[in-house]
Amino acid sequence: LNDGAAATPESLKQHVRDNLANYKVPREITVLDELPRSITGKISRKDLQDRLKDA
Repeated sequence: LNDGAAATPESLKQHVRDNLANYKVPREITVLDELPRSITGKISRKDLQDRLKDA
């Protein structure tokens, strides 16, 4: 998103539903402040999965 822009999970889901096939629409959309990163700066998928399981 651009600076100052806002979007809700529902509006994102509606946008995806309008532009993609039904089977490509995600069941859930989770908004995070930031993605967990490793020491090298890459996204830590394991930490992300753990965080989403706890949510």
